[in-house]
Parts: sequence; structure tokens; C-alpha cells
Amino acid sequence: MGALAAAFARAEGRLAAAAAGARGAGARGGAAGAAPRGGPPRPPRGPVRAAAAAAGGLLAGYQACLEAAPLATKAATSGVIFGASDALAQRQGERGGGLDLTRSARFAAFGAAVQAPLFSVYFHSQDSIVDGALGGSPVAAVLVKLAFDQLVWTPFFWLPVFFGGMALLEGRGVRAALEAARDRGWGYTTVCRANWAVWVPVNFLTYSIVPLELRILWINSVSLLWTAYLSRVQQQPPPPPRPARPGPRAKERANGPHS
Repeated sequence: MGALAAAFARAEGRLAAAAAGARGAGARGGAAGAAPRGGPPRPPRGPVRAAAAAAGGLLAGYQACLEAAPLATKAATSGVIFGASDALAQRQGERGGGLDLTRSARFAAFGAAVQAPLFSVYFHSQDSIVDGALGGSPVAAVLVKLAFDQLVWTPFFWLPVFFGGMALLEGRGVRAALEAARDRGWGYTTVCRANWAVWVPVNFLTYSIVPLELRILWINSVSLLWTAYLSRVQQQPPPPPRPARPGPRAKERANGPHS
């Protein structure tokens, strides 16, 4: 708790400095709008500079929290964005209906307790293993990480964990959770193919230019709409049970006695 308090204090100081810089930028922007000698007036740049200064202050505050409590910071941002994604999905799919706060709280809990620590370890392990083996070829390292992420990790681990974990949080039991993981998450499903359209380009940027310490924040930002889509899929009725394959005796009865 002391470390978090110190981090928030440093973040508050950086935000205050950013706000002061934004006010100064606004004042300078007004002067910049004056007409130069012998030319047309230039548009004021105050709002743009102020927005850039505010964004820089927020990022600096986030980094200050990361330095003091990295996992707690990532868990907090993941929980907020997962909960907001489900609230967005509810608003999109249930016009005029009330917001199910319990459902959104389940998503927030999953984001904070599962997604953040899991992906933190995952990204660190990927960099350690792949960069160690292919450190002399950055392009090859990016492509190997991306291929593993989209062809192995997502269809055979992450999506089953998501759908199965959410079923458990809903209190549906272990058997129902395993069925949800198998039917909706396991393999190259419709959800997995939709995932490719979003996360192949996003994770190409993730592995090529986004620093390791900012990857959770980056994927959480993109996940706002993606997790809203997953929320709608997760709330759909379960698919009908698969028909059992007939055994040899059943086939013999169906074919009748041999002549």
C-alpha cells in the first residue's frame, strides 16, 4: 500500500506539471495566432499542445505507477477496461435495458485477476525465449511471436481460458465451463477467425514497436471493443449438444439382419 501511495503521489505531481504546461501552451498558442508580418495569420496551436501535454502527463503518471507496483497497475487498468467493455456490450445489445452491474463486475474481476497477470508473464516469456534465440534477427523474432500468438496461444489457450473462466464466474460449474471452453474457444473457431482480423495487425505492432512495460496498456486499449464482442458471444445461448456417434451394435440394428 505504501508503494502504491508513493506512486500515486508521483503521478499526481507529474499530472500537475503537465496541466501547468498545458496552460502555458494555451497562452503561447494565443500569441502564436497573431498575424506575422507580411503574411496570413497562423491558427492557434494551444488546444493541440494542451492535449499533447495532458496525454504525456497521463502516460507519465501510468509509468510512475508501473515503477512502484507493476502488476497492481496492470491489473487495475485491465479490470477497468474489461468491465467497461461488458457495459458497452450491454448497451449495444440491450437497447433501453438496465445495466447488469454484477455481470460487468465479473468481467472486471476476470480482467484484473486473470488477463493482466497471465499476459504479463506471457509477454515476458516470449521476449526472453524468442529474442534470446533470434536476437540477431528482429524481423524473424516478431514473426515467430506473432505466429505462435495467433496459431497456438489464442485458439488453444487464451480463448478457452476466457470462455471457460467466465462460465465458472457465472457459477455454471466445471462441466459447463469445460463445454464452453471446448465449443466456443478451442481451435480455429468463428471467434478465432474474427480475432485474426483484429489482432494480427495489432500484435504486429505490439511485438515490433510497443515497449514491454506498456504492452498490457496497449492491448487493453484495443481490447475495449474486442472484449465487448467477446461479451456478446459469451452471453449467447450454448450450442446444442453434439449427437453421439452410434456404436457397432446400433449400426447393426439400424441395418437389420443380414440375409
